[in-house]
Amino acid sequence: MFVVTVQQRKGEQPGFQMNMDNLIKTLATQSTPKLFQQIRTQNTLLSLSKELPSKSQCKNFLQSYPSQFCWKDHYLSTAVTTTSTTTAMSREDLVVKYDEALSRYNNDAVEVVVAIDEVENEKEEDEDGTYDRVDGSFDDNVDASAANSSSSRHDKYVDVLRTGLDVICYDLIHAKYNHAFDRLKLLPLPSSTTATTETSSSPTSATLTTESIENIVTSFPSLSKQSIDVTFITPFVSSPSTITESSSESSNNRFLSMLESLRYELIGFEHHLRCNMVAAIDAYKTALHHMPINIDARMKLANVYLEDGDVTNANKIFQEILDFMDSLLSSSSLSPASIDICRIYKAWTLLHHSAISVTRTEAGVYVDDCITKSTVDINAALSLLGRTI
Repeated sequence: MFVVTVQQRKGEQPGFQMNMDNLIKTLATQSTPKLFQQIRTQNTLLSLSKELPSKSQCKNFLQSYPSQFCWKDHYLSTAVTTTSTTTAMSREDLVVKYDEALSRYNNDAVEVVVAIDEVENEKEEDEDGTYDRVDGSFDDNVDASAANSSSSRHDKYVDVLRTGLDVICYDLIHAKYNHAFDRLKLLPLPSSTTATTETSSSPTSATLTTESIENIVTSFPSLSKQSIDVTFITPFVSSPSTITESSSESSNNRFLSMLESLRYELIGFEHHLRCNMVAAIDAYKTALHHMPINIDARMKLANVYLEDGDVTNANKIFQEILDFMDSLLSSSSLSPASIDICRIYKAWTLLHHSAISVTRTEAGVYVDDCITKSTVDINAALSLLGRTI
């Protein structure tokens, strides 16, 4: 009563309307988490029918990550030389290569089915006593044929995936988002003979640690720290036409891991644009399962958490990337080009991390000194790029 009396004397006693406003704000704040959950559920159910946002919004989203600029540099600077002229890479050329690769892959599927039927028929005849295979030559031939067929199908699948993603990334940088995502849905999935080979030393989770790079280098001898920048960005940065030409099985498995990681990163990107955060998180996590040091996919995963209100997980992932980059930058074995790539990626990560400081809490307010904290990240990013405000 004393407090109320003092407030009334000073004219500070809130009126009925003010009390109502405060009550409405409190109830709205308390109901926000439940409302977000309802929106998430609704977007999950409607994700297949929900339209993509405007082209400008899709473009702005994609340009928030380094890979977009790497794709542009590759597709807009790579030239195709004919007998008399040199022209820029065209979409038509990429589509032709994809159609040819897909045709070889589909024909191979038919041949595999026919070959299996023939082998089964021969086995049945052998069991009936029609053929005498005492020396085991039949089994040796079957095993060799199966091994060659599996290797051939694996290479053709990698070629289909590579050329298909080539067309998709080309469409994305030219703002043909519906074309890109329609083709993405049509890419074939790996069969049992083309699935990525899992090795005991490969990371089995999406956790990014200083050991991740060492495990991947151990698994794939052809991958050195000097060439790690290729893995950070995209399979297409380094001679995409030679991806399937390596004679090393480990190299082919590495390239397949990179391609599958990019496929699921783009699937997550589409779900992200359609505001289906649950599906986006699953896709980004799958991308990181295939290639744990896919930094673009990792940043996108952090931003999904941030947009979904999970600041704790978002901050954890951003800090994970920053620590990882610091560990690489402190290494003496990286080439100058790889050091530049690491600095650029750390700068990108700091820019995205700066958004955490200016994100409202569940109560709908900003944290103390949010602008100052965000500015620290931005200044650090510009400093890494050789610029200061």
